[in-house]
Amino acid sequence: STLVKDYLWDEVLLVVLSWASHAEEVVRKIPTSVVLAGEKFSLVEKTRNVFQNDWFRCDLLTDLVWVQLCWELKNVLALAWWLSDGLWYWINTKALLFTKWLHEILLLGKRLWVEIETLISYAWVWDVYVTCSSSLSRNWNAWNLIAQGKIETLKERKINWMVCEWIYMLDVLEKYIGDFEWDFPFINKL
Repeated sequence: STLVKDYLWDEVLLVVLSWASHAEEVVRKIPTSVVLAGEKFSLVEKTRNVFQNDWFRCDLLTDLVWVQLCWELKNVLALAWWLSDGLWYWINTKALLFTKWLHEILLLGKRLWVEIETLISYAWVWDVYVTCSSSLSRNWNAWNLIAQGKIETLKERKINWMVCEWIYMLDVLEKYIGDFEWDFPFINKL
């Protein structure tokens, strides 16, 4: 949203529709929840009227920038989760990863004055779950193969065109956290 305002429409109020959902479930009318976030709450409420129905619900937030950053912060956990799937680790490892990640994200949010409602909104927790646990994800499939050392399989299946975009967030976090000299062992290990 910041780039859109800086380079395209600086005077336009934006609303972002956020959080993971699988389109194949939405079109089958399986209950789904997302978040709409924007700087002006009345506009966010009006936008909800366009999207919301009996099976597609919209939670409303005004913390526009942090809602977008939460997309990426949850992807740090997703990367670890997918690698653990590829290494055949099970539930105990995933529970450990989730707990360590949640601790660091809440600490990061506190240090950066993020509204706690943004960090723990049910739709964000939903996004974490959907992103981390779904083998329908193109990224899950790619990282699972990477963890197994099956790079050639990735190429054979022509999955190499997929953008495993979340690895870039690790670079951003490393630089950002490094600038403040904060200690985040889970993120640093990744």
